[in-house]
Amino acid sequence: MKHLNEIALEALATGRDDLVDPAALAHLDECADCAQRVSVERLAAQDATVALERMIPALDDLDAMVMQAMQAAPETEIALGAAPTPRSLVTAAGLGGLAAVGLGLLSLPGGDSVSALSAA
Repeated sequence: MKHLNEIALEALATGRDDLVDPAALAHLDECADCAQRVSVERLAAQDATVALERMIPALDDLDAMVMQAMQAAPETEIALGAAPTPRSLVTAAGLGGLAAVGLGLLSLPGGDSVSALSAA
């Protein structure tokens, strides 16, 4: 068998032996090079964990913080906006129609401005 691949090395280094093929585990027992690589990866993972723990501030009561944020957040219906009423849809359609007519008039020859249209 070839040496362990990177996925198997990472899984073994992080204690996830269940993700590794039994043949790879058997190879690990026999291969000193792979055992050494797993050991190095394990130390690197531990160092990374320590570095992250130092960088991230301690959150004393994360559950309380999440609960407070959820209570302060608006209700889903308000946050997403209520469904439009038929009246608001008719109003929007009317305004859109007026805008289309106005733009259509301005696109006519000699329609550089509204005053030019009234003089024509």
